[in-house]
Amino acid sequence: MIASRSSRIGPRQRKAEAVRAQILEAGRSCFARKGLYETLVEEIAAEAGVAKGTFYLYFKDKEDLIRAVGQASFAALGDELRALATAGRWEDRVRDIAATQLRFFARQPDRMRILHQLRGMLTFDRPAWAPLRVCIDGHLDLLADLVFADPKPRGLTRSRAREVGGLIFGAVSGLTSIWASIQGDAGLGRLPQGAAEAIGTMAAAMTDRPCPRSAPRRGTAAE
Repeated sequence: MIASRSSRIGPRQRKAEAVRAQILEAGRSCFARKGLYETLVEEIAAEAGVAKGTFYLYFKDKEDLIRAVGQASFAALGDELRALATAGRWEDRVRDIAATQLRFFARQPDRMRILHQLRGMLTFDRPAWAPLRVCIDGHLDLLADLVFADPKPRGLTRSRAREVGGLIFGAVSGLTSIWASIQGDAGLGRLPQGAAEAIGTMAAAMTDRPCPRSAPRRGTAAE
């Protein structure tokens, strides 16, 4: 019989993992309530019930915790997306990808706010936040895998599939964020009817034309 992981580790390691999980959950709660920018390490430590010095035993800085919270949120969303069937009509699959993410954010609005903010942070050119791109890149790779799986439209490339996945994620993130700001978190359970179909239609339209090319500069000939 193979022993479970919990039975193989000692009490000290179990306690360390429990404290790290406390800080991770406290970060998720604080970031969702106050925002990634405004939340202080002191507030996260207080929420977790640990000293500020203890926080730094488990995370290098706030950005390190933001990345961990983002990774955990993307992992939870990814688990639901991986359960989708890839057989059948491609258009139905794209719609289901959008619908799955909409339902996930409706059930977990705290993660919706965190991932929406994380995406927004990367629009600013700050080197300290660059590692956060790993979280979004990993999610876009997963979406690309789902979009690019057979059967797929003729001529669909892997790079265009990633762009389609990015459009779906961006549309879902934007819609749920705006809807929550208008209707509150409870309103996410009452998103406009046909939202997933509309996002799926936009995504499908991207396969009807080639990838855009940069326009030639004035005075130069097009290739």
